Amino acid sequence: MPGRIIKIVPQGRGSFAQWGDGDVNLDQINNPNPTVRANQNRFVTLGDADSILVHVANNIPLDSVEGRAAFHGDANHIGVNGQPSRVFNPNFGAYFYHADEYDAAYILMYLAGKLAVLPWPNPLPVPGYKATDAHSTDVSGIYADVSDVRVNGNTVLVPIKLRGEVNGALGIAMNVEGDVQFAGTRSVEGSIVRSNATTGKVALALSGRIADGATVGYLELSAAKNAEFDLTNVVVNDETRGNSHVALKLSGNGSHTAAASLEQNIPNPFMLASTSHTTIGFELAGTETVSLRVFDMLGHEVRTLISDETRGAGMNSIEWDGRDANGNVVASGLYYYQLVTPDFTQTVKMQVVR
Repeated sequence: MPGRIIKIVPQGRGSFAQWGDGDVNLDQINNPNPTVRANQNRFVTLGDADSILVHVANNIPLDSVEGRAAFHGDANHIGVNGQPSRVFNPNFGAYFYHADEYDAAYILMYLAGKLAVLPWPNPLPVPGYKATDAHSTDVSGIYADVSDVRVNGNTVLVPIKLRGEVNGALGIAMNVEGDVQFAGTRSVEGSIVRSNATTGKVALALSGRIADGATVGYLELSAAKNAEFDLTNVVVNDETRGNSHVALKLSGNGSHTAAASLEQNIPNPFMLASTSHTTIGFELAGTETVSLRVFDMLGHEVRTLISDETRGAGMNSIEWDGRDANGNVVASGLYYYQLVTPDFTQTVKMQVVR
């Protein structure tokens, strides 16, 4: 303004100012304590990971200017789907930075003592002195397990489960969309989950050894007789994964009913050298239109065993000969089969041995 002078007075505080050091909340710069400013394990806290998730869940990017929140929060220097997390904008003559839920998971991994310092560039493993905990990730996606719903007063908790295995950092972002009243999320031990009930956006970070089928968080839904929704815009560890449709059947008082059930295949493991097929059983509460498909660990469809067929109430079964849609015998490994009806979806894993 005319007649006004802005005077900038430097205070002489040093700062770490390193790209990806984890100091999202800028505690190092703002803290007058020299001990805090000099030690990364003092100025990087759970609050930094939480701040990233809050911004992701609310679709509000962190301040992306160099030296600000996203600059410090980009702990792994990875962008979504292999895109750079640091982008030069010639209009401003400067770099702009991106931090997301996977970076939050790296911060959790650092706080757990699994990383010696941040940033820790991809790919891991962790440092040599933690060699026995070498990081590995083999994840094809996530799914909402309606067969394991918990009633919580006037809401139901639908577990979000991992399809694959992780030893290290796990960051998940997604949207909940459809004919359902989304009330929020619940965390599990060791995780941080943030969500926006209005938009359906969910952001989650977790670190550690996470087994296939493990629950990594819960979606909280207002109770309804029949609820259908989709998990869309699914990103796991900065890789886009497939969307999924979820059908949840509830009784009038909000309790979960067994609309159907999917059994473990017999035999399991399915040893191709000793048997020609494995049998998959499922039970229906009434006459339903049914689809049953087999997927590999990466979420690719291997074989459709039942496609929109009408099946009667009670026990049903189908056999799989261990071959894909082209008639080729599949490789040894972990596979999934998924039952889908208009009111129910369930996924079960099986082991194939050649």
